[in-house]
Amino acid sequence: MKLLYRYCLAWLLLMAARSGYGQNYTWTQMPSLATTLYSPYCFSVGTHVYMVGGIIYYGPGVTYPAHMSQAVWDFNTVTQTWARKNDFPGLSMYDGKGFTIGNYGYVVNGWDSTGSGHGSNAMWKYDPSADSWTQMTPFPGSLRYTTATFVLHGKAYVACGFSPYTNEVYCYDPTTNTWSQKHNFAGGPRQAASYFTIGNYAYVGLGEAGDGNGSYFMQSDFYRYDDVADSWTRLGDFPGDALAATQNFVVNDEGYVVNGLNQRSVYYNTSTGVNTSNKVWKYTPVSDTWSLWGVFPDSSTFDGASATCGVAGYAGFSAYNFNTFPLSRSFYRFGPSTGPYSCNLTLNKYEISNAVYNFQANGNFSPTALLTWDFGDGTYGSGTSVIHNYATVGHYTIHLSISDTSLSCSNSTADTVNVSSINNCSVVINNTNYDSLFTLSASVANGAGPYSYQWSCTSDSNFSSISPDPLTTIGHNVTKEYCVTVTDNSGCVASACKSISDSLYQTTPCQIYIVVFPDSTIPGWYAAYIYSPTGTLNYLWDFGDGTTSTQPFPTHTYATPGRYTICLTVSDGAGCTFTFCDSSFYAFKNGGGPMSHLRVVGRTALSTEDITADQVQIYPNPASSALNINTGGKKADEINVYNVTGQKVISISTPAQNTVHLENLPDGTYLVEVKIKDATARAKFIKLSK
Repeated sequence: MKLLYRYCLAWLLLMAARSGYGQNYTWTQMPSLATTLYSPYCFSVGTHVYMVGGIIYYGPGVTYPAHMSQAVWDFNTVTQTWARKNDFPGLSMYDGKGFTIGNYGYVVNGWDSTGSGHGSNAMWKYDPSADSWTQMTPFPGSLRYTTATFVLHGKAYVACGFSPYTNEVYCYDPTTNTWSQKHNFAGGPRQAASYFTIGNYAYVGLGEAGDGNGSYFMQSDFYRYDDVADSWTRLGDFPGDALAATQNFVVNDEGYVVNGLNQRSVYYNTSTGVNTSNKVWKYTPVSDTWSLWGVFPDSSTFDGASATCGVAGYAGFSAYNFNTFPLSRSFYRFGPSTGPYSCNLTLNKYEISNAVYNFQANGNFSPTALLTWDFGDGTYGSGTSVIHNYATVGHYTIHLSISDTSLSCSNSTADTVNVSSINNCSVVINNTNYDSLFTLSASVANGAGPYSYQWSCTSDSNFSSISPDPLTTIGHNVTKEYCVTVTDNSGCVASACKSISDSLYQTTPCQIYIVVFPDSTIPGWYAAYIYSPTGTLNYLWDFGDGTTSTQPFPTHTYATPGRYTICLTVSDGAGCTFTFCDSSFYAFKNGGGPMSHLRVVGRTALSTEDITADQVQIYPNPASSALNINTGGKKADEINVYNVTGQKVISISTPAQNTVHLENLPDGTYLVEVKIKDATARAKFIKLSK
């Protein structure tokens, strides 16, 4: 049976090999420079990749402008050699962007060498044939760096950037040497976004957005730009850990996002590389899908230089850590081998989590080379990079084999892994309720967060949510089955379903309900209200990070990023005890905003005038153009919508109808507040254009 399987696998691999090089892409380390270099301008012309300017030293005792560079380096991708060119005549810069139009390279924006916190609006054109620079029409926008710069149909576009955060987009036309402003980037102001051009569209997303109070948060949203229509379309979110300052290139009409800063980089006292990613992600535009290709073969880095040149991508000259800032001299090529081809190969292994490994084959493989894997547990794979999740604890021998009919050669090698614990994720649905309003939550075991969620209800086709803890209403004498599928950062997928009926529809003398929402008085904070019966209660808060409080209205700050379940247990001294949990709270939520602080601001006693779950419902959720509010026949006096930083973005007094139009809101998570007389109801919803 194993022999038959391998025969069929080889036949399938041969068919795949005839259609392209995709399965044989490898990382190859290129010769580096004799000097360190960080975040220079970078562009490619023909078979050459150019590095311009950048930082040559960053660390203790750094001063300006001594540690900036005006050197121009030319890397010949055919001979794999470096050559020094005439120095750049403009101001020494770093974290500016380069681009290519025709036979010329261009550089624009960046941070200057004076340490003044300013850049330059100068733009320069480089002619490789003459090794000369010409100053072009200056960039018309405010001074900025860490932009997303791409080329479409012979014109260059500069989007987003920092100082301050912006989502402006400018277009440069080289035929007239003029700039014009275009529609703003749809995802909101940010810097250090990922970007690349494939076919007739540009793709921009991820990056870092600020909250206006000195904190910043990595994003996961992703967009396509159509320069003909001057329009942005939101695509599927990036599935991995939200990132900024990645390296990006295109190989065979697929985009690659490599390395980058994750949300843990906000902690400047982190001296190790845990604030950077070492993942290699591939984006396929025809299906709008992301896949984890594997792990970067060197230490994880962020920022730096990257470019597409010919059939390959190039990346390097980055930094290892956001705190100590050691600079990398490494320079890598990613793509199909250029020969001379052989069946010589080596096997590298990278542990993603305790039972998930990325195995990579390295060598100069021809397009017809067939690479097959035996993971040692009865399962197999193919290609130069494979990710495997072991199901049981054990010691495994991995066999890698190559066969190439065009070269009449074959070879094999082996390695071992020891799996001491299992990372097979699983999920269980939990629920708590206040009257008929139920909060669903998914408890994931053995997973590698962050997680993505997809909720559905088998008996209610209108219910759908990507929230970690959606709200739903279940009436008397009704049973509904809810299902969730959770995907973790290593690719593990788990699903569960649970039937919830009116047997859980209960009211006890001390029953409570917690609602967590953005604090409108302190940007960057979240607040919580307790809805409970009148009378004296004893409180026990569990913040989900090992700390507790017996105060009625505590304030708590989370020390490390992550997802936390907040629980409150109350007792009335008469034998009644009740616990309610909210699992939606994130400290530095993936792509969502600042939730590191929580304060419980008050307690509202329920009365006959309160708005209950039977009386107020919102739909649809997620909503695209409009959010409908059903108030059970009661007239709403006021409707407000708050964003994740607590800012009131919509306010409607004495609304004529209970519909909130959302067309002008960016996609994201919001809280709607409905006031009727002295009572208030609040509910979270998601704005999602797609």
